[in-house]
Amino acid sequence: MFSWPLQGSEVQAQISPEGRDRAYKQAAPYRFDRRFGKRPSPKSSAVPIKPKSMTPVFPEDLKKVKFVLEQLFIQGTTIYDKRTLKPLYSNYLKKELTLKDIYEIAQTITNKYRNDGYILSKAIVPAQKINNGVVHLKIIEGYIDKINIQGPVRGPRKLIDRYRKKAEIFLLISDIQKTIWC
Repeated sequence: MFSWPLQGSEVQAQISPEGRDRAYKQAAPYRFDRRFGKRPSPKSSAVPIKPKSMTPVFPEDLKKVKFVLEQLFIQGTTIYDKRTLKPLYSNYLKKELTLKDIYEIAQTITNKYRNDGYILSKAIVPAQKINNGVVHLKIIEGYIDKINIQGPVRGPRKLIDRYRKKAEIFLLISDIQKTIWC
């Protein structure tokens, strides 16, 4: 039989982080809150530049081109169906408009995308010849095409692979905020 003597040897107790925090709170409650409490976020040193107006500025020549809008074709939209976008321009149909009005319709559609969180999407007026009051708008729906990961991976690989699989979906501002603040 073999026995190991414990006399003269040191044994140290381990304490969990929760137990440590509880003991620290009891010993010096004001110091715990000051040390681990929520600290105010640092203020940005850069002064944001805010435009005077969010409405786009158009050249005066756009007001000279007039026509009656008979039909508006919207190409490239997959996020919204045409019925969702029609209320944004239907009150312009069968009325005399200028090219400036068409650019304002495109801006209204862009604002719909942006207000709904699709920050990389916009409506544009492509170069075209307006015949019989038919106008075409093109929607560019922005998305992240590919995610490249360089360097060693910290954390679970499954989580990173999940983000990579989401790469070909439309980018919403809420997704960016969740990713940044998590």
